[in-house]
Formats: sequence, structure tokens, C-alpha cells
Amino acid sequence: MPFNPLIPNEETIEAIKEARTGKLVKVGSVENLLADLDADDPSDEEVQAGLQKAETGRYRKATGITP
Repeated sequence: MPFNPLIPNEETIEAIKEARTGKLVKVGSVENLLADLDADDPSDEEVQAGLQKAETGRYRKATGITP
């Protein structure tokens, strides 16, 4: 491995310190955790629009077609 998995990095050390002092985020359930993690995610429509825009740009670049 390119790193020693038994030696925590700075981010992990900070997380451990916060956990030991009780500064934890409590969500109550797995469903609440997933909802919290997904809260800022773009909608499926936004993702599809972004993919379509990127694919169109690559196609135009590859074929030399301009709008």
C-alpha cells in the first residue's frame, strides 16, 4: 500500500478528536442519514441535462460541427 493504514491522516485525527468530545452529528436513522447526504444533490433531470450538454460538446468537438 502507498500509505500506512494504521497511521491516521490529519482529517481522521480531527474527526477522532471531535467524536471524543461529543461533537457528533446525530441523524437518528439510516434513512435520515441518506436524506441528509442527498439533500444538496442535483435532481435526476439536472444530471441528465448536464450529461446531454457534455455529450453534445464532445460530439461537436469530434466532428467539427458548430451550432
